[in-house]
Amino acid sequence: MRPLYSPPVVLRSDLDSDRMLQNAIVRSIEVVGEAAVNVSREFRDQEKGIPWAKLTGMRNRLVHAYFDIDPNIVWARLRRIWNGSSPI
Repeated sequence: MRPLYSPPVVLRSDLDSDRMLQNAIVRSIEVVGEAAVNVSREFRDQEKGIPWAKLTGMRNRLVHAYFDIDPNIVWARLRRIWNGSSPI
């Protein structure tokens, strides 16, 4: 069976050299976090395996501290997402 999602081939150096890529990744993480904010309490209680606080916390950090975004942290989160070990 083919996986539903295959991560793109992106190197750490791509994140440093391609500002558009960096902005796209950061924005995507923001969108996921914003979606998590709007999930009902009932659904969150049913899905305890999802780290809701981490999703929303990462979103808040990216949205409110945009002049202090650490590409190393963004890359680490991205690797976790691609490896399937964490949604964020």
